[in-house]
Amino acid sequence: ESTDRYTASLGYDAANYGGGLIFTSEDQTGDDTKDTSFGGGIYFRPDGFPTISIALDRLDDENGTNSTDFFVGLDHPLGDGTLSAAWQARDNAGTDLTNYEVYYNYPINDGVSVQGGIFQEEVNGSDNTQGVVVETFFSF
Repeated sequence: ESTDRYTASLGYDAANYGGGLIFTSEDQTGDDTKDTSFGGGIYFRPDGFPTISIALDRLDDENGTNSTDFFVGLDHPLGDGTLSAAWQARDNAGTDLTNYEVYYNYPINDGVSVQGGIFQEEVNGSDNTQGVVVETFFSF
């Protein structure tokens, strides 16, 4: 017997806005449960303001490990690169998690960019985590 998974998605993209929806249903053969998830997101790009992205995802697990994620992100051109900030709130079976990040992506040339940023992760009942990240992206 195998795991059966069904996915349906719908999206729309225009010049200054767009969005999408996705639904997934999965029968787990290992523990005989059925998981379903639903997510939706939108973005809009008002003239002279940052691009704003908002998303909500929900997982319903028959075992009771349901989770909900809510995201908000901002992207704004600054100099030759893009300054971005994001916030995430997650409830995973009663454990609350909040993430914050701010980063700057700078293109070195057509195929290479460098991104540096800071982040903080707050977990209900645990120590917080902070960090600094520098990444390099290559495209061919």
